[in-house]
Amino acid sequence: METAFDVFTQRGIKDVSMDEIVRTLKISKKTLYDYFTGKDDLVLQSCRFKLDKLKNKLDYISVSMDNSLETIVFGALEGFKFFHVSSENFKKDALADVKLQKLFSCTKAELDKRGILVINRGLEEGMIEKEQNFDVLVSLFHQQLLEAKAEHKIAGTPEKNCFDFITTVLRGICTDKGRKVIDELRARCN
Repeated sequence: METAFDVFTQRGIKDVSMDEIVRTLKISKKTLYDYFTGKDDLVLQSCRFKLDKLKNKLDYISVSMDNSLETIVFGALEGFKFFHVSSENFKKDALADVKLQKLFSCTKAELDKRGILVINRGLEEGMIEKEQNFDVLVSLFHQQLLEAKAEHKIAGTPEKNCFDFITTVLRGICTDKGRKVIDELRARCN
């Protein structure tokens, strides 16, 4: 599943045939069709598999980090790594697929709810200022990082840029206590 997902996200759904998947996986066509009804089913199931894997990573991050700010930073990095690998062809093909759009939409709604819980945890911990708008944060993150990636405006690795961007944005909405945590995190990770 993971290999099929990688092939689709690197090249696009339309540009990959089942024959190529069979060659890449080194299995017979019959074996592939024993598990999947066709390419659409394989694409949907491989995307579902990878999104479930992402959600599991985010669950682990949520319970293993010391505070909400670390959860936000490392959760955002995982999300960025997941979406950063997708080619423009894959994004275009996925937008044209109703089932994939529904899967991505449901996943986004679920991740947004999780994000709001983490923001609320940050409020309770006294790390984040009151009256912050999660939707604005997500929109800003998405717009700035993805547009910068597409236009290659920022020097450095994409993950480093993501880390710097998210910690800078978070620093702006944090209390003094939260800014201290962000500064310590940046010192540890740079």
